Amino acid sequence: MKIYDTMRAKAALAAVAAQEGISLAEVERSIQEAIDAAWEDPTATQEQLRLFPAGKPTPIQFIATIRREVKSRGGSGTAGPEGRG
Repeated sequence: MKIYDTMRAKAALAAVAAQEGISLAEVERSIQEAIDAAWEDPTATQEQLRLFPAGKPTPIQFIATIRREVKSRGGSGTAGPEGRG
């Protein structure tokens, strides 16, 4: 994962924390819980392995990878209509 991707992912998580009035740790914990739950779902395994061949990602790895995936499919990879993220 590129350093730039990691920095953007961390900034996105910090923005969510600020917007929701919660700590960055709480945001990361919530995302990790969702990742953990998804990793237990057998119907998503092939896509998970394609996106994360090294195994279950951290929240930062997840956000950075999904952002790259969205951009590769023609999306903006931004966090909203203002083009932030």
